[in-house]
Amino acid sequence: MNDLLVLGLVIIILYDIQIMKPFSTLNEDYLSLESCNSFRGIFALVVVFHHLAQRTSGGVLFHLFTHVGYLAVAVFFFYSGYGLMKKHMSSPGYYEKFLLNRIPSILLPYLVITVIYWLYYAGTGKVYSARQMMISTFLKGLPIVSFSWYIIAILLSYIAFWLLMVLFKKHYDRMVMSACLLNLLYILFCRRLGYGSYWYNTAFAFCVGIFWAHKESDILELLQKHFPISATSVILFWMICILGTFVVKKSVIRFALQILSSCLFSIIIVLFSMKFRIRSKIAHFLGTISLELYLVQGLPIMMFRNKVIYIQNELLWCSIVLLSSIALAVVFHALFSKMLTYYRKALTKQGVT
Repeated sequence: MNDLLVLGLVIIILYDIQIMKPFSTLNEDYLSLESCNSFRGIFALVVVFHHLAQRTSGGVLFHLFTHVGYLAVAVFFFYSGYGLMKKHMSSPGYYEKFLLNRIPSILLPYLVITVIYWLYYAGTGKVYSARQMMISTFLKGLPIVSFSWYIIAILLSYIAFWLLMVLFKKHYDRMVMSACLLNLLYILFCRRLGYGSYWYNTAFAFCVGIFWAHKESDILELLQKHFPISATSVILFWMICILGTFVVKKSVIRFALQILSSCLFSIIIVLFSMKFRIRSKIAHFLGTISLELYLVQGLPIMMFRNKVIYIQNELLWCSIVLLSSIALAVVFHALFSKMLTYYRKALTKQGVT
């Protein structure tokens, strides 16, 4: 029965989808804000399905989502890297107010949601001190906000990108190479502290996004001439990497294959968006609340995982968690939008923006 959720996802993707014609035509807006937003909505849903599938056993297709969570997150990293690099390349001085303008859009919601989680745990009798939260988050890699490792990782990526902008300005090749080096150091740091591999097996897609933005004109020129063979090659290479993650026993090689497969998957989604335009209003709507949906999903998962619903009817439990997560995301999106509006007005009054 859980496979009905997969059917719903397929309908969201295919409803009113536009195929670029003739075959040689590529979607010029393949990485526009609207296009990326629709795909963010789809993959935010995939991430929620991933976490639900990890906690259920029903559904042949739905159970496959236990393996694809990291691929979905890689797309978010790619979009972030691409968007930041494009903005930097087109806006001289972008780095000057970057920290004040961009970091709060993620940090402020995260802090508010952290307080909500703290209150939830306090209500269950588990009161965290600030010290305990810091130790759990940064020494153990277990923040109290469920699945929020990604939020911390993307904040670190933003700060690293700001440093690269300050250091290299318009030397974009150096920025790309340095981003890769910093990402390697981030991986080594996470492994040294014993963080789960999910902390770092997708983050390299951020560097791929930066590279794509820098070399976009060259890449598009190549794809205009050789799209079928390029797309086929990327897909085949990705499938080999995915197969290797299940077959290879050695952890280091398997980890390298995970990194490759996540980066290749983000490229596959970009290639897909070149030939297909997602026009689903549901996907676009979910994209607007994707950050909030990511942040709040853990609360309904914990709150509704009781014996009556969870054991007797997994589909009902998944549906309740999904709908309540979306409802909470809508509420918090409205709240955060107002808070950020007030914040930006305050900056404007002080002459900062």
